Amino acid sequence: MTSHSVTPPEADLTRDESFPPAARLRRPEEFRSVFRDGKRVGGRYLVVHALLREEGPSRLGLAVSRKVGRAIVRNRVRRRLREIFRRRLRHEIENEGMTFDLVLRALPAAAGRPEHELEADLRQAWKRVLPRLRRRRESAE
Repeated sequence: MTSHSVTPPEADLTRDESFPPAARLRRPEEFRSVFRDGKRVGGRYLVVHALLREEGPSRLGLAVSRKVGRAIVRNRVRRRLREIFRRRLRHEIENEGMTFDLVLRALPAAAGRPEHELEADLRQAWKRVLPRLRRRRESAE
């Protein structure tokens, strides 16, 4: 018996959808920098912390505390947020002509939410934080 993989017609196979270590925030000082110097916008399920980068790819950090739930719930929320960023949002962000460090802080309400609700909340927060980042960049130039 042969297995066939089915590719959805809307899939864009030319995009790089990997999530390499260079696209992640990993060290505590990187998170602190975004929390301290970045702009913050809250949503229903997430708080988005964003900081302009001078160079390099946009990077993502996830902060999902125990208040969100047990380990299995927290890991599910992390996976969903990572996928939203990796497959859909990262390319839109990089089309802005700027690169960012983003920390997505999940609120307890994020537990058990479907991916499309988390994505809608993230997109709404992103639309609110982007003008603030643009103003900061213009004032720095």
